[in-house]
Amino acid sequence: MRKKSLFSSFFIGLFFWIFCSFSLADDAAPEGAVAFFPEPQYTFEHVLEGTEVLHDFVIMNKGDSILEVQKVNPG
Repeated sequence: MRKKSLFSSFFIGLFFWIFCSFSLADDAAPEGAVAFFPEPQYTFEHVLEGTEVLHDFVIMNKGDSILEVQKVNPG
């Protein structure tokens, strides 16, 4: 009976350790600048030719250093 209890306690502890390890790994911010786009693509509705259309794209930095946007290529 003692071996069975020790065996099950070991596996419960192992499961808890693995679960906590993955939980802590997800919370850590990646090193360096990491660009994240909540909306990476936008489709405009039909417009008349010559009409100016605008849309703001949001860029978030999920890293731990400064994110520098040096070049943007439309379409």
